[in-house]
Amino acid sequence: MERADLVQLAHTLQQLQTPTAAEVAAARAAWPSLAGGLPGSVTPALRLEVAANDRRAAALTLPAEVTTEGSLTGPAAELAGMLKSYVRLTQRGWQYLAAALGVGARNDRASAATGRFLRANAPLYIYCVYDGHYHLSLIGKTLQSAYLALGGAPAFGASLTQSQVDALAQAYSIPATRLEPHPAPSVVV
Repeated sequence: MERADLVQLAHTLQQLQTPTAAEVAAARAAWPSLAGGLPGSVTPALRLEVAANDRRAAALTLPAEVTTEGSLTGPAAELAGMLKSYVRLTQRGWQYLAAALGVGARNDRASAATGRFLRANAPLYIYCVYDGHYHLSLIGKTLQSAYLALGGAPAFGASLTQSQVDALAQAYSIPATRLEPHPAPSVVV
């Protein structure tokens, strides 16, 4: 059962690879302007980048087997938790950063007090985005370990090959997904 669940989760990771890569690329484009905290004067380009990231993150959808507690067993459950953490943290982080900057369709009715509150708490939202990407960057290595622990290529056969696992491990690795630099020490939560 654990092998079948890992195969199912690997297929989910394959399906999410393109939208996840698009969100990562967009996040990396905006990240240098945010890693040090919300800038005092925000450029129109940054507003557009944050709004685009908000839309990309909001579009990430997870299948029921990832979001439903207890539907996966063994290492697949741990991987599903990492994937769910990435999606939820980045969605919330970008949503609130967009609201703090007053961009996006969801932010049309924000009051001045709400805007001040969101800007004052922007470091928390910056860390949400960073932490989401941190969880995402651990998926590849965790998948490889789980695959080996459950018997590797001989046990999985054609249902999940070593080359598929290696490709996913590379797509969900630290170099492919983590945001650099770490948020600045001045970004205190």
